[in-house]
Amino acid sequence: MNSKDSIERIEAVLKSAMPFQTTPGGLLQKIAEISTERSYAAGELIYELDDIADDVYVVSTGSVRHTLGKESDAEKYETTLRNGGVFGWAAVLEGQNTRLARTVSEEDTEVIRIDGKGLIDLFKTDPTLGDVVMSRFATMIKKEFTMPDSTASRVPSFKEVVEADSLMGSEVTGASMTVYRVS
Repeated sequence: MNSKDSIERIEAVLKSAMPFQTTPGGLLQKIAEISTERSYAAGELIYELDDIADDVYVVSTGSVRHTLGKESDAEKYETTLRNGGVFGWAAVLEGQNTRLARTVSEEDTEVIRIDGKGLIDLFKTDPTLGDVVMSRFATMIKKEFTMPDSTASRVPSFKEVVEADSLMGSEVTGASMTVYRVS
């Protein structure tokens, strides 16, 4: 369990991260409660390509080198992330349970680790806000990580799927709704 000070620190870092910048305080606090703080020494491996994708990370201080696997079809395979940078987003992609990149701290670095399954479960309780944050994840994946639409489209949608299913009576997935939003 995080202390009140820890939750406040985590919330401050989350507010600086693109997907969470517009997240209301109550939901941000719930996200902070399912998060942990972790430190890495310069040169320390955070995760390896094909490791289990369980957490989303936000850089609090320091920097990390994020190197996508060649099969990712990204336009740019390597990037450095600093304060507020988000990585490990494979943990929230539909149908993805392994890492798409190798990530190493470039200097002494502190990160916030957000439980990916816990984050998805939180968004299911508030589909409208969940969709806003997930749309921001899809935009970040496409623009900042130069990933193809096929990857960004795997960010789940919540509210729109329920509404679309009830209105159209058809099989609509979170992925297809995200492709629509990204395009």
